[in-house]
Amino acid sequence: MGIIWEKIKKYSKKFGRINGDAMELKVYIAAVFLIVAATIMAIKPSQAPSGERLEFAITAEKALEIVENNEEARVFIEEYLRNESNRITRINLNYDIASGNYTWKIELVERECGCRFGSEEGLNMLRAEVDPTTGEILKLETQVGVKEEEVARERCMEGCHSEDEIRPTFTANVSEG
Repeated sequence: MGIIWEKIKKYSKKFGRINGDAMELKVYIAAVFLIVAATIMAIKPSQAPSGERLEFAITAEKALEIVENNEEARVFIEEYLRNESNRITRINLNYDIASGNYTWKIELVERECGCRFGSEEGLNMLRAEVDPTTGEILKLETQVGVKEEEVARERCMEGCHSEDEIRPTFTANVSEG
């Protein structure tokens, strides 16, 4: 840096355009900018690939089938999710920026009776996460009697009104039915 500074000083004196102190400040600012830019490029957080088609060994439909065939899930479905016409099935492909991994997020939500919209009895829910490369169930949760307003608030926090400015994952909606 010293050699470069001497050359810049020499040329600035020769051409008389910039005094030494102003030039030194500009060089330091430029050096700091270059260091910061190089650091940002070097530690750029991993991002989900955009624009390319993702193909996994386990498709959304296969992930749903894996969950439905799981013993714990099957017992819950038989007991609490008996009416498919009242069921909402959501399957999303999630990418976790921190780990760089994808997961299928599967959610089955059903009201016991279609005429009880907004009732105090709530919804019955099964949530699961499946590894799209191995088919392993990473997480399986069941809930009975979840109030609709809680689910609505959770959806809002996932999407439009997140408490965090930076969201740790993105979700690609694969199917909703």
